[in-house]
Amino acid sequence: MQYVKSHLNHDPVWHKGLKKRKKSMEQYDNTNKGVLFKEQGQKAEEWHDDYKGTIDVEGVEYWIGAAVRKSKAGVPYMKLNVRKKESKAAEIKESLDKPYANKHVDPLPEDDIPF
Repeated sequence: MQYVKSHLNHDPVWHKGLKKRKKSMEQYDNTNKGVLFKEQGQKAEEWHDDYKGTIDVEGVEYWIGAAVRKSKAGVPYMKLNVRKKESKAAEIKESLDKPYANKHVDPLPEDDIPF
C-alpha cells in the first residue's frame, strides 16, 4: 500500500512530456486547415450531411458539411456546404431584434363593418 501511495503522488515522466506537447499544440496554426467527422447514427433526411466539421480560411472560422452523392452517371462525389460560425448567431440575434421585419403584419385591418 505504501508503494501505491508514493507513486500516486509522484509526477510520472510521461505526464511531463504530455504537458510539453499540450503547450506546443496551443501554438499550432490552424489557418487554412479544417477537419470533417463522420456523423454517427442515422440521418433524419437523405439530404442531411454525412460529415460535419470546421475549417479556418484566412483566419475566419466556418462550419463545413459534406454529403456523399452519386452523379447521374453513377460516379460518387461529395457535395460541400460552408457557412460562417457566427452567421447563425447573427441571424438569430437579428430576428429577435426585429421580429416583424420580414413579415407584413397589418395590426388592425380597415373594415367597414359596424359593430
